[in-house]
Amino acid sequence: MNLNDIPPGETGRVTTITASGMLDRRLAGIGICRGAVIKVIRSAPLKDPIEIEVEGCYLSIRRREATCVGMEKT
Repeated sequence: MNLNDIPPGETGRVTTITASGMLDRRLAGIGICRGAVIKVIRSAPLKDPIEIEVEGCYLSIRRREATCVGMEKT
């Protein structure tokens, strides 16, 4: 399961990150790293991007970036 698969209102914990290079650094910079708890808040009307909450901060992330974040539901 990845971040893209979690429906709005659900929470999960990051297990793996398959991104590399600049995307990997960007995700780490916004707090998405192994063990982080992420809540999916909502999707945009055309389904991209999605709004998430990480450590009390609300962020938007593209769905193709969200597929690089492996998750487990909590």
